Amino acid sequence: MILKKFVFVIIFLFSVPFTNALVIKLSQKELVQKSTTILIGKVLNIESYGDFDGLIRTAVTIKPSKYYKRAISKGTFNLIIPGGTVDKTTLSDSDVTKFKLKEKVLLFL
Repeated sequence: MILKKFVFVIIFLFSVPFTNALVIKLSQKELVQKSTTILIGKVLNIESYGDFDGLIRTAVTIKPSKYYKRAISKGTFNLIIPGGTVDKTTLSDSDVTKFKLKEKVLLFL
């Protein structure tokens, strides 16, 4: 039984694509300069799904209440972020923002 679990873990580890990410800390001034859109909005919906490449993604529906820089939508829009939970499988990344339903957010996009 232990051997079966070990083999499963090895197969799973080698079947998941490896990616690298680099998080660069920016000052408030740099955030404003590098962002094409800045807004305040409310999280209306959060829905995770399996993507075509086998990874889990989450669609976060945002309803903007105020734009500070270049409006992108008169209605709602979706942010697609890596990670989430589908069925009993969870994929998470410590560098990805965790959104909460009905939360008010300030976004630099």
